[in-house]
This record gives sequence, C-alpha cells and structure tokens, in this order.
Amino acid sequence: MQCSSNMKQVGIGMHNFHDVTGTLPTGCHSGLSATATPTPTTTRLSGQSWLCPYIEQVPRWDAIVTAVNNGSVTGTPQQIATTASAADQTMWKAAWHEHVPTYLCPSDGNHKSGWGDLSPGRNNTMLCVGDFPTYFAADAFFRGAFHIGVSQLRSFNKFTDGLSNTILFSESAISDGTGASNNDGLIRGDIRKNVGTTVFGGTDGYAATVFTACNAMAPNKRQYVTTASNIRCDLTGKMWGTGYVGTTMFNTIMPPNSASCRASTGPGDNTNATRGIQTATSNHSGGVNVGLADGSVKFVSDTVDTGNLDAGSKTVGESPYGVWGAMGSLGGGESKSL
Repeated sequence: MQCSSNMKQVGIGMHNFHDVTGTLPTGCHSGLSATATPTPTTTRLSGQSWLCPYIEQVPRWDAIVTAVNNGSVTGTPQQIATTASAADQTMWKAAWHEHVPTYLCPSDGNHKSGWGDLSPGRNNTMLCVGDFPTYFAADAFFRGAFHIGVSQLRSFNKFTDGLSNTILFSESAISDGTGASNNDGLIRGDIRKNVGTTVFGGTDGYAATVFTACNAMAPNKRQYVTTASNIRCDLTGKMWGTGYVGTTMFNTIMPPNSASCRASTGPGDNTNATRGIQTATSNHSGGVNVGLADGSVKFVSDTVDTGNLDAGSKTVGESPYGVWGAMGSLGGGESKSL
C-alpha cells in the first residue's frame, strides 16, 4: 500500500508541476538553462530532480541548484569523484546522495544494498518514454510522456489518447546485480547487455529482430537465461538524479517483469544506457503499479496484451505492442485502456 501511496504523491506532484509551468518536466536535461543540451557526458538532470519542489522536497531542489551552479563540483548526479574536496563532496551529497522517500517502494530492500558514503540515492519511480526504444541523444524521438531535452516538453493537451489512457510512470525494482555477475539470474532490475549489437541504434526505430532477441533473454519472465554471453549490468534504480532510460525512465514494449536489454557495453560496465529497451519491473507478484496521467494508480499484470513483439517500432499511428504499448504512447490514436 505504501508503494502505491507514494506513487499517488508523484502523480499529484506531476499535476502541480504542470499547473505552474504548463508542461510536464523533461525526462533529462543538462543544467538549469532551457537552452542547455543534454548528452551522455553532461549533467543529465532527471525529471525526478525537476519534480522535487512539487513533492515537498524544496530544500533538496535548492541543494541541486547550488551544486549545478557551482562549477567546482567534480561529478554529476551519477557520481562524484573520490578526489573531490570535502566541501564539494558535502555539496554533492546534499543534492543527490540521500534517497527521496516518495520515489521508493518499501518492499524493495535493494535501496540499501551497496549504498556507500558517495553513492547516489536510489529510485523505484521510472518515467515513461513510451513504446519507442531508447536512443540517448538531445531531443531524440520518443512517443511517451517524457523525453530527453526541452524542445518537446509535453502538455496535457497533447495527450490525445486521453489522460486515463496514458502512463506517466511506473515502479521498477532496483537492480541487485554486480556488473558482469549473473548471480541467481533473477531479473528484478537487472539489464542484459550485448544483445542485438548489429541492429540496435540510430534514431529511426529498431528492427523486429531486436525485440525477438531481447525477449529470448528471459522467455519465462522474471529470470534471465544464464549463458555467458548475456552479461548483466546493474544500472536500474541506482541514481535517482540522473536522466537515463534505465536509471529513471522506461519503455512500454516488453511486458512487465520481462527482459531489459542493451546493445553494447557502452562507456563503462554499468553506464550502458545509450541504446536499448528498458522494462518495468517490481517485487510484487504478477505485475507492476503504474501512475496514469489522470493521477490514478493501477496494477498492470505481467500478462497484459503486448501485441506483436516481432514487429519493428513505429514513429506514428497505433502501437504494435498491444494495450501496453498503447498506454505508453500519448497520441497513437488507440482506443485502448487497462
């Protein structure tokens, strides 16, 4: 109950943000300027960061503004260097080190696992970028409520499928993986890397073979096949302040509690977030909680209709991924609901 209650508070915060600014926050933006361009090497403020003043986290937002505006802070929301000065470490920790309780599900104990003195705060709340796969680039195309950059900020009048028919965010289990380790193979929040490297990428969508390959990583849901080539990364939910699909955003393509996949090892073992499919997960039996644009919270079954996962992604029109894909697109023209 506490998880869904927290999600309702996030939904209220989203509406308050929209009432004040006229749009929803961006999913990822670099710095505090409307003209700044996010890239994989800049500050990458998450939508959860921007939402802080609207969920009773004004002091946290003030600390974020201070840290971002102070050029001597070595690092980003993702991590601060251990060689940074004590003053800079204190400034960084005030902004991003602590967990934001509203973004957590108490049933997920992994917010405590591996959380060190300079670790970013954990996160169970993922913003929806819809049924179009991830490509990290400034103002890249997405069909969901959130995106990267500020040129496509979403206002509710763009939700032509209806507020009650569009997902704003979902819960997601925090990864308990250790990079390349397979451990018990349970999905929770873990991601398979090196899947479909020859066909992932670009900004025009992905070929059908990508989804087929990703689905094969966990054909029975909730547990990955444990072959040596399926290296895992433990990115999900580890950095609430960082705007990545994987840390703070997800897709409505693969059904809940099934595989998440990345195309290649990327810039480091656990920062592989530029190309891929991120799936909503949870520690609940049988599905995940999602927050809809009308402010309600609903439980979605693992068996929700996902249409044709052998189909490639689309930029316009109805989602090929059934009810789940349709709920993630804000203007696909589908008359589908949960």
